[in-house]
Amino acid sequence: MTLGVQGAPQMQAVAPIDISGLDLETALMAVQSQRAQLLETQLANQIEEVKIRNDKIAKLNQVLNVLNKVSAAFKSDAKSGDKIGKDAFNKLNAEYKQACEAAGVNLELSEKVDNSAKIQELKHKSQHGDPISKLIAKKNLEKAEANHNPSGAFHPNTTKGNVETAINQVKGLIDAANN
Repeated sequence: MTLGVQGAPQMQAVAPIDISGLDLETALMAVQSQRAQLLETQLANQIEEVKIRNDKIAKLNQVLNVLNKVSAAFKSDAKSGDKIGKDAFNKLNAEYKQACEAAGVNLELSEKVDNSAKIQELKHKSQHGDPISKLIAKKNLEKAEANHNPSGAFHPNTTKGNVETAINQVKGLIDAANN
């Protein structure tokens, strides 16, 4: 019996040995040989599980490294509610997405804001009506699109507090994988 990646026992079938007609020493040798093969298989499975776990930890460490870069992008005196802004977001977004996709994690780094209906309404208003109404609708549309973030993903509105929470979540995932 071996322990799987999640600690659940995995049973391996043992092929029966026909020891009829064998002397005692030969029968013991056959049993020991089969036992050695079974142990080798179990060890190979455990080594593979460790490799998979180490790969997952390496990917989570990469996410943690990117989150630390995001955290470092804030001013040194930034408070928990301070936002990262467009420049730092644009600089780090691709690296962050790539690390999260590789690790298979989806972190919420900002508040979920779904402006889909408002955006559609403002698009319509920006194309119809008097020139002043169109101009106002276009300005409001830009604001609505800038704040639109239905998934809660990394966004220019991401706060330092959100990043610190995500760092702690990833550290927890790494600890769980280590255990």
